[in-house]
Amino acid sequence: MFEEEIEGKGEDFKLNTTDLRILEAMHDLQDQRISSIVGKTGLSEVTVKRRLRNLRKRKLFAKKYVVNFWRMSLIPLMIVGQDLLEDVDQKLLSSYCRFIRSVMGSVPYDIFDLIVPAKKLGDILEYFYGSFKNVEAYFIKSFHKSVSFRFYDVVKNTWKIDYFSLALYIREIMVKEGYIDILKQTSPIKTIIEKSPSRSIKLSNRRIETILSFKAFSDKRSSPLTLGVGGSKYTFYRIKSELVTLNSLRTFIDVYPPKLVEKLFLIIEKCDEHFLEALLLGLSELPSLVFYKANKMGISGEFVNENVTIVRLELPEGGFTRFLENFTKMLIEKTDFKLYLETEVLTPSVNGGRIAR
Repeated sequence: MFEEEIEGKGEDFKLNTTDLRILEAMHDLQDQRISSIVGKTGLSEVTVKRRLRNLRKRKLFAKKYVVNFWRMSLIPLMIVGQDLLEDVDQKLLSSYCRFIRSVMGSVPYDIFDLIVPAKKLGDILEYFYGSFKNVEAYFIKSFHKSVSFRFYDVVKNTWKIDYFSLALYIREIMVKEGYIDILKQTSPIKTIIEKSPSRSIKLSNRRIETILSFKAFSDKRSSPLTLGVGGSKYTFYRIKSELVTLNSLRTFIDVYPPKLVEKLFLIIEKCDEHFLEALLLGLSELPSLVFYKANKMGISGEFVNENVTIVRLELPEGGFTRFLENFTKMLIEKTDFKLYLETEVLTPSVNGGRIAR
């Protein structure tokens, strides 16, 4: 256990149990207000303010934004294919693409995150399926996120993940009847985007342009200068405020632990529902888990598989290899899956080029 008085130690700063209580409370409450954190943790206001100042200085959390696209007739898509970057239409990328991720599989793959106006969906699908081989398109229905500190060693300031024990834990969830329902009540997984909006919202071209100009809707640098949005700063923040009011843009707290350097995508297309629930609950014990519920789409827009789960994990160094060693056999037995290791992330620039992030 550390002493609490560690402020001002610069790079020697380490998390302690008090920090973890504050971070977990923030993520659970989705709130940065001092009074809310004090009420949740039982700590004094002075302690919360001091620890929060240190945590913010070390960039251990940020206020971020996520968009409910469906309320604005925008469709989030994930396109997965071989060597897409080589021949893709650059104009299309600059218009619709938020992220381009180069991933490593048995052959070079790319993953595109697209935000497509509903009326353009057919054209986009026809373009990708008609122009490339071995392409798959997924319609993202909902977005879920969890952050856990259960594997953080506060003494050595490192993440210690026993993947073998985690695999056994998931198997235990699978075999105990009713165990899943009990764990769900305290699960850190949060649904960020609702897939069924009560009503669609019509927005002006300027507002849609503002939304699509975000390099990422989870980007903490929400200044119009960094997003390439024309107009005044006042206009930008007014539009953002309106979107929050309309429940189309939601604020949430993202608490991210340090040094999660290996990122992988796990796409599960066929899986026993009981095992999938156990797998996701078990993986939510990792430092960071994001997963999407998706439908796989054909060239004409029909759903060819309505129960796809796309999992994105962030692991400490060496985590990918240890994950493979302990989970591959389990996944092969229970699922039809594909696994990709992210190698770099690119974003399309305004003029159609690409910028590495």
